[in-house]
Amino acid sequence: MSIYERGGETYRALQVSGPDDGPAGADYVVRRDSDARFGGYIVDTARDDAGHPAGPGLDADEAPHRFEAYDDAGRYLTITQSLRGAVSVFSRQGTRWIRDASPAGKSLRRADMAGRESSRQDAAASAAGDAYFTAQSSVLRLAEAEGAQIRERPAWPGASNTTRRAEPLAGIRAARILARAAERVAGDYVTHARAGGISWQEIGEALGLAENGQRTGYDLAVRAFEYITDAGHRDRFGTLSFYWTCPACEQGIGDRGPYESHPEDNEHGHAEGCTRLASDIAAWQAERDAEDAEREAGQ
Repeated sequence: MSIYERGGETYRALQVSGPDDGPAGADYVVRRDSDARFGGYIVDTARDDAGHPAGPGLDADEAPHRFEAYDDAGRYLTITQSLRGAVSVFSRQGTRWIRDASPAGKSLRRADMAGRESSRQDAAASAAGDAYFTAQSSVLRLAEAEGAQIRERPAWPGASNTTRRAEPLAGIRAARILARAAERVAGDYVTHARAGGISWQEIGEALGLAENGQRTGYDLAVRAFEYITDAGHRDRFGTLSFYWTCPACEQGIGDRGPYESHPEDNEHGHAEGCTRLASDIAAWQAERDAEDAEREAGQ
């Protein structure tokens, strides 16, 4: 069984134990606690035809998402990586809740691979929704740790269900602490990205700094570097640097950003003979040679 809570309501995935518990093909039925109604069904695609969990031979890369969600009429909704993620789908507005867990004549149609592929965006949206509620929970814990008062409030005006909220100003302060923590996590991943040879331009795209394609190339790379190094708070004579460890020469690198053309001008600290730096210089030289050849061909 898996439980998902949202807005003071609890949703449960109850495992199907026989043909009377759900339609053909279902592994779980989803129930809402407040009125004991059912909103749909979940199929575990990692189970074999006999209804038992698949063995260790299942390739996770081939089936990274395994739980298919279906509405009360057996129509395919989405596929998620976790059972809890599939349950969360039914907490959205628009779900129809019925009394009978196994309406007569209903059976589920397994989604084909094209349907699963098209549902990746839905799975990402579901994960983003989970992140929001995880953040809400973290804010409550931070506020409580600071001694703030936590109150039970109606989930919406006139609702019988309640939700827990911190005192507003304490909640704002806790949310800002959480936001700064998330920025630190992003910085950790940028460190791994630069060590892995990922460009500042690519990092800028991942950070969402492209502004719908209006910022590209060098401008995007510079924006990413200055965003991560907090350029707005440097002193007038300060030089921005970002530090990571080169996996080839195992030296600490002072990354000066994408401002210069030659790799040696942008990355300080590589050991003599570093294969990573040598490869970057060779790629830079090949690009210059190609530009020169194109220029000569055009004359």
